[in-house]
Amino acid sequence: MIRKKSRALEQTFDRIDKLEVMVSHIDQTLTKLEQQVKGAKLTLALSLLSRRRCWEPEQHRRITKTRVLSTKDLQKETPATMKK
Repeated sequence: MIRKKSRALEQTFDRIDKLEVMVSHIDQTLTKLEQQVKGAKLTLALSLLSRRRCWEPEQHRRITKTRVLSTKDLQKETPATMKK
């Protein structure tokens, strides 16, 4: 009876050891994946920044300013001010 229990206990400890090894491998894999994701995010951010630089932001600013000015001008020219 005692031998059966000791064998069962040894098997349980063996299973625990195997599970610890599996958890360690999973943890290492997750760490590697996290690093890859961080690298991918950095690469994506850099590529988006470079695209914005190639997109001629000066031209975009001019267009935006023109639109804002024309909107303000339209707001100033209400029918009441047009009659005067």
